[in-house]
Amino acid sequence: MLSLASRADAYLVLVDLNTYRPKLAANAVAASRKFSCDGSFVFPFNSFGEFTPLQWRQILSNCGRRVVTESHYDNLHSYPYVAPLIRRNPDDAMVYMESREPGVKLPAHTRNGEPGGTVLKPQQIREYSRIHGGMPLLVLTAAYRGGWKNAVDRALGDPKVAGVVMEFVPENQKTAMLADCIKAIHAARKRAYVFIFGGSPIHETEELVAYLRERIPTEIDSSRTFFVVVNYGKNARDDAEKWFNPYDCSVVANIATLKSLPGYRGRKSRRGQQTLPAAPQNVSSTTLEVGARWQNGASRLTVLSKRRNEVVVLFDSGKGFQMRLGGTVSGKEVTLTNGLAHVTGQFEGGLLKCRWTQKNGTNYTMTFRPSR
Repeated sequence: MLSLASRADAYLVLVDLNTYRPKLAANAVAASRKFSCDGSFVFPFNSFGEFTPLQWRQILSNCGRRVVTESHYDNLHSYPYVAPLIRRNPDDAMVYMESREPGVKLPAHTRNGEPGGTVLKPQQIREYSRIHGGMPLLVLTAAYRGGWKNAVDRALGDPKVAGVVMEFVPENQKTAMLADCIKAIHAARKRAYVFIFGGSPIHETEELVAYLRERIPTEIDSSRTFFVVVNYGKNARDDAEKWFNPYDCSVVANIATLKSLPGYRGRKSRRGQQTLPAAPQNVSSTTLEVGARWQNGASRLTVLSKRRNEVVVLFDSGKGFQMRLGGTVSGKEVTLTNGLAHVTGQFEGGLLKCRWTQKNGTNYTMTFRPSR
């Protein structure tokens, strides 16, 4: 039996450039090298024509060889625009409708409609495949139950469907529904694309991949499975932090995380690519020396003082809120508290994983990386 490390076939990683714009970096074309992975989803007209064709060609090259065009049913210009840029047909092409399942929270850009409504119907598949030079298409789903499951299963039986893109909201990702959808796609010998939201903490991405690998290892360790890092959040077109933050909660950090997980066999490091900052593997209380900084997205922990096993830290949310916490650190265990919150943390694999309990009873977790 092959070990995980020796597998030649494993998932690939793509970046969705749907909302990428020049204003996100001083040189957005050069900055796209930080997205270096196995390729990209591209919908050029969502960037309002702000990149020239030559700039798009360079951006796509920076991201990786695989190119998937993305089109709304009433805007099918991505395919004829992109094919001449890359001097070949795209590897895949997604065409979708707009819909949502009543009562289920979905991304803000969706609209109300019938369950399964994002999935093209047979007549639409044939028509839009013809417009795309006869190539089989990708369809989009937001769930895999009820009407959504019926629509996906119908599409999987169509020879003009190459695969399915799964845009499940984060709270619905780590569920049997996502695993069942991927499994059904592979059973039909199609390609499975899973959207990962770039603003998500990287520990959630790690947990999702681990969960899926435990449930459906054969399907995850397959080059017919793709994780696509997207940034569709509020103000995505204007928020450089959600694209380039090197530590967490960004497109760059989630790409680097997916490429760092065991079993990845895709595009390795190249010049200009963003990688996660190095973190010490044997961490203990000595890591929390005065001045040390730990970061989770825009949030930071800074060590203000330390005496023996007693420590005082400053928590800065990055959005104008700060508070001091005092406590103790012993080996790999940390306990911090003040009148507003109680925090227990543990150093693990170079990370500081914390569980926060607010005074009002709210609980949440945050994972911090050393800040350089």
